[in-house]
Amino acid sequence: MKNIISKITLLILLTFVSSCVDKDFDEPPVGGVDPAGLVANTTIAQLKTFFAGSGTSTKLPDSIIVAGIVVSSDEAGNIYKDLIIEDATAGVLIRVDRSATYLLMPVGRRIFLKCAGLYISDYGGLIQIGVNNGTGVGRIPDLLIDQHLIRGMWGLPVPIMATQNFSSLSVLTDQNKLVRLDSVYFDNAAVCNTWADVVNGASANRTLKDKNSNSITVRSSNYSTFAGNYIPGGTGSLIGIFQVYNGVPQFVIRSLADVVNFPPNNCATLNNPVHTIANLRALYSGVLRYIPAGSDIEGIVISDKDNLNITGNNIVIQDATGGITVRFTTPNTYTPGQKIKIDVSGQELSEYNGLLQVNNVLISLSSVTGTGTITPRLATIPDIIANGEAWESTLVKISNVTISGGTAGTYSGSATLTDV
Repeated sequence: MKNIISKITLLILLTFVSSCVDKDFDEPPVGGVDPAGLVANTTIAQLKTFFAGSGTSTKLPDSIIVAGIVVSSDEAGNIYKDLIIEDATAGVLIRVDRSATYLLMPVGRRIFLKCAGLYISDYGGLIQIGVNNGTGVGRIPDLLIDQHLIRGMWGLPVPIMATQNFSSLSVLTDQNKLVRLDSVYFDNAAVCNTWADVVNGASANRTLKDKNSNSITVRSSNYSTFAGNYIPGGTGSLIGIFQVYNGVPQFVIRSLADVVNFPPNNCATLNNPVHTIANLRALYSGVLRYIPAGSDIEGIVISDKDNLNITGNNIVIQDATGGITVRFTTPNTYTPGQKIKIDVSGQELSEYNGLLQVNNVLISLSSVTGTGTITPRLATIPDIIANGEAWESTLVKISNVTISGGTAGTYSGSATLTDV
């Protein structure tokens, strides 16, 4: 009997201690319950019929109540202050002035939306619900969110639409639905690039294609936790929210868990730091790339801005492995024969009229480290034609040629070299 009494006393004590813990929010029982007496009287598809057209804002009838399952998540930061719910008929975006909604309204929880005092409008064709702000809809103030969004059961099955053909998606009826895109792949410009533009701190669009070569934009925020991760190559499935902006379909993943069954990639080796010009040039595959962190190059200046045959913002340097043109954001003061070191981490590697260059580099990222000489490569005109890409931005010397053309017999304009 004494042991039984002790166990009961201990149970009461533990219950009391647990009830005194200060929590930021109340955790519902596993599975939760729907609020008593609250019943949806309108489907989301019916709710969206109150939308009067792009650029308009319409007050919703006070009596409308819809219910839907949460399909969005702001945990990884790629969705911000938006909550997206879906029922069997459609999905809709609700603008809320609250972050970390995934804590109380996670994916798979039923939400009842009480529409009294709310409006329906759009942003670039994306239909959304919120408070009236005069020109469209604004975010529901934090203090009013719990009056409009009533939490119900959680852990419910999440609706998901699967397709292998982007053209089957309707920007009107399918927007704000959770979709799984199967048998898809990223184009060459996206593979081994980052999801967002982490160099300039901006969101970015990457192109995804289906098996029929249809394209869709995958939009990622630079505030997402995966912004600096590399996009995989190969074919797999992508899960996310189907949306539209100014008539253009786009896709938003919630986290890297939405990237499914893509094969392992070699982005880690492709994005190792580079320290020779040849390795830097090898990064370029015909599309803009950002140079990996920790990269620097050092070379001898072979261009001469003082003779004005090259713009003052540009410089050409060469090391034992090759040459490269670097474009600074301001004019430089470097002269031929100086050895300079440039931190090219995160800089843009791209072509301008066919010339490969490191683009828009701050002068402060470069410094003189010494002097040196580059012996020009002896070459014939056929040699140069055959090796133009490999020898680009390097010194060459051609013997026994004649020069013709130019402007009025001068070097101005385009001149022609001819083998003697």
